[in-house]
Amino acid sequence: MKTRSRIIFGIASLLVLVGAIVVFSPLNLPSTNYEADNNVPTKRSHKFSLINVNTASLEELEKLPGIGYTKAQALVNYRKAHGNFSSLQELLKVKGIGKTTLNKIANFLVGFSESSKVSQENTLRSNAEGEKRVNASKKMVDINHASVEEISTLPYIGTVKAKAIVDYRKTHGFFKSVSELKNVKGIGTRTLEKIENLIEVRE
Repeated sequence: MKTRSRIIFGIASLLVLVGAIVVFSPLNLPSTNYEADNNVPTKRSHKFSLINVNTASLEELEKLPGIGYTKAQALVNYRKAHGNFSSLQELLKVKGIGKTTLNKIANFLVGFSESSKVSQENTLRSNAEGEKRVNASKKMVDINHASVEEISTLPYIGTVKAKAIVDYRKTHGFFKSVSELKNVKGIGTRTLEKIENLIEVRE
């Protein structure tokens, strides 16, 4: 009986010991810590949204990675002085914006006006060509004696209208006044107003 009692007592002690180990085991600690961690607000990572580089405000530019108040102000100042940014590489001309900073913000910028710049250049080129044409035509053209080629040098008068003027002259005789040009097919009041200071009528 003594031996059996010792065995039972030993088993009971072992069970108590195992139970104690399970209850107080470090394996349960992560769960406790996890619950505690749930009560602590986690730090949210900042999410950057796409920003139009040519319309963004100072505050919006400041939100870009690696861009603080100083660089944001530099971007705004450059934009005011030089107009809209036409490409990403143009940002490198802004004080404080290097290649490292550019790489950080490249994926968050949109709105570069490359197409607008090309359009503006084309418009300026077209205006320059038109101005050259006007300057070339500043020499007064006598519509009673000028040839088709000479009349066609007038602004807004092409070969077709120039030929119409000459044909009218052959049919009706010399023009008696500049305003008589309105009788020529294709020559309206607006066209006449644009060329009347460049033409003359001689007998």
